[in-house]
Amino acid sequence: MKAKTLRLAVILALLVITAVATLATTPTGPDSVIVRRSSTRSDFSEPPKSLNAEAGNLTELEVNITQQTDHWQGYYGNITGVITLDDASNNTMYSWTGTINAKGNIYATTNTVSNWPQVECMNTTERPGFNCTGEDEICLNISSVHSTYGMVDSDGDTVAKTFTSTNKITVDTLTLTNCPATNLYENSTAQSKKWNETLLTINNTNNLIFAVQLENDKYGFNNQTWDFQIMVAENDAAGTTQYYFYVELA
Repeated sequence: MKAKTLRLAVILALLVITAVATLATTPTGPDSVIVRRSSTRSDFSEPPKSLNAEAGNLTELEVNITQQTDHWQGYYGNITGVITLDDASNNTMYSWTGTINAKGNIYATTNTVSNWPQVECMNTTERPGFNCTGEDEICLNISSVHSTYGMVDSDGDTVAKTFTSTNKITVDTLTLTNCPATNLYENSTAQSKKWNETLLTINNTNNLIFAVQLENDKYGFNNQTWDFQIMVAENDAAGTTQYYFYVELA
């Protein structure tokens, strides 16, 4: 496994999430997810650096390198959609189309989720999940997460080394505290005020959920305004990984 630096660049895709807002707070799949563009940095081919060697000398060197991550995919974009007054048969009495006040959460996970009331904070230690009764391989701990995404502890960009702070988040009707979290960048600069991303899971499953609180037209990583930024783990050896997106508007 190649060594990583702590300065990471991610593959980026601009998404526009179109959602229907209802009175329910349960996370639901959006009406559509449209990929506008996708890019990745490619200018890592620096020329070699040279030094003069002189017999008998001992020289201390500090070598710095920037390298693209093998383990993370980034998404960013905006939320648009419709607020509607519908009955159980999807008949519409009235609807409000246009810009939605992006307040709430967006979620990404490799498995569909049907039991949101059972969501918990992800445990980033070796201990399996809360109230876990199954075998270790189906109960998330940090080793099983790293193995799933092709990470080893010596990598600089593991899940454990990324989600080093904590956050409080409300999911459906649950308020979870002290969940492992991190803050994505604003204008290519680290900060701790917004763009919070939190790790969640569901007991007795291996379902890792990446949760991001919506920011509603705030400046993001590239000094442009967005409603969300989210990065998800991806095993480079797998080629691609399918993620399901859910939106919960508060």
